[in-house]
Amino acid sequence: MKVDINYLILKGLIMKKFFDYYGYPLLTLLISGFIYAFVTIAVPAEQEFVVLTFFKACICFAFGLSIYQLKKSKEWVKKLIIALVFVYLMLYDMGYNIIPQITYTLKNFYISGFILNLIYVFLGWTFFH
Repeated sequence: MKVDINYLILKGLIMKKFFDYYGYPLLTLLISGFIYAFVTIAVPAEQEFVVLTFFKACICFAFGLSIYQLKKSKEWVKKLIIALVFVYLMLYDMGYNIIPQITYTLKNFYISGFILNLIYVFLGWTFFH
């Protein structure tokens, strides 16, 4: 049986592209799920809310990073702004009131819970965009 080398190369490229677009984000979710489950078990009850909120935000951000597969941006100002927004939203999610005007605006627009998780994913995706 004769094997076509071009077919194998094409199949390898297709599998690499498939893993880059679908496998890497799914692997990120799988590993993050295991880490989150372990942290849930290992964290004492009095620190559970803050630690799990931190890990939830980081997992959403990491998933956002993993779904962007194009050329990575090297703009440091944009990355700094995204990081500051991420930290502020994470602290807001934990219940800290750092800038009352922004907290008031976020509460008026009902930005909490699931919407905040989507914003974390968006910030992760935008980080390298």
